[in-house]
Amino acid sequence: MASVCTGAIVVSGSRRLRLPNVLFDTGAMHGSYISKDLVDRYRKNMASRIRSVSGEVILGDSNTKIKVSERITLPVEFVDWKGNNYSAMIDFCVWSMPGLDAIIGLPDILDHFLVFLVDILEASRDDRKRDTLGAVFS
Repeated sequence: MASVCTGAIVVSGSRRLRLPNVLFDTGAMHGSYISKDLVDRYRKNMASRIRSVSGEVILGDSNTKIKVSERITLPVEFVDWKGNNYSAMIDFCVWSMPGLDAIIGLPDILDHFLVFLVDILEASRDDRKRDTLGAVFS
C-alpha cells in the first residue's frame, strides 16, 4: 500500500523546505529514502548531516539492487487535513528517484507516522465514497 502527500524538512524554527511528493510506502520494508537530486541541490547546507556509507538496498521486487553511498538524518514533518502535526528525525538512504522527493518506509511509518497514514487513508476513503455517490446520482 502506498500514498503520496506533501511534507517538509524542518530547516529551523519556522523555516521549512517543502517536499511536494513524498511517498508513504508500507512495502519499503527496510527504511526510508530521499532524492539524491534534492540532497545535491542543498548539499552545502546539509553537509553536516550527510555521511558516507557502502551498502546496497533490495527493492520491493526482491530482485532490484540499488547501491547506496550516502545516508542523511533530517527532521521531517507532515500536517494532516485537521491541522495535526506529525514530525520525526528520519534516517534516509540517499537514492536517485525521479518524480519523488522522499519515500517514508514501513519502519518509520510504524515508529512515527502510523496515525498520520491512517488519517490519509480515512480521508481518501471518504473522498471515494463522495465520488461514488456523486457518480450514482449524476
